[in-house]
Amino acid sequence: MFLFLQSILKLSFLILLTYNLQAADLNTSLVSGDKALYVKLHEKFKKTATKNDEMLLQETLLEKLINFQENENAPKKAASYDIPKDEQAAKSLFLTWIDILSKEKQLQQQIEALQGKMDTLKKQIDASDRKNPSLLTYQLQYALYTKNMKSLQQQIQTLHSED
Repeated sequence: MFLFLQSILKLSFLILLTYNLQAADLNTSLVSGDKALYVKLHEKFKKTATKNDEMLLQETLLEKLINFQENENAPKKAASYDIPKDEQAAKSLFLTWIDILSKEKQLQQQIEALQGKMDTLKKQIDASDRKNPSLLTYQLQYALYTKNMKSLQQQIQTLHSED
């Protein structure tokens, strides 16, 4: 009886080990990739004769990654402020600060929403089998969200440099 239980435990361990080896992980080369990598993958997709909905989505995500502009909405130059000399200048400066705080709050909310999406995608990637046709889609979405996240964080830093 003891040998039977021991055999079942060993078999269970091997099954779990095999399952863990089959699980997919985050493709860091896609996350940290540059435009050249995305163009290369996109060219590979263009050569494919038959395309299903999943592949069309992957192509669209690659196009977005290729055309991604990191500082698209970021202010170009930090503003400089002088000590206000009159009431109108003080009012203007105060309104500018309120505007900056409002923009920062909006960006922070976008970051939080993006983080939620990234967490969900990470769970889907971790739970996916390496042969899952949606895995590349999840990884491309995660890469796009990561680039968006960095851009939003950079915009917040730019706003702080205006203070």
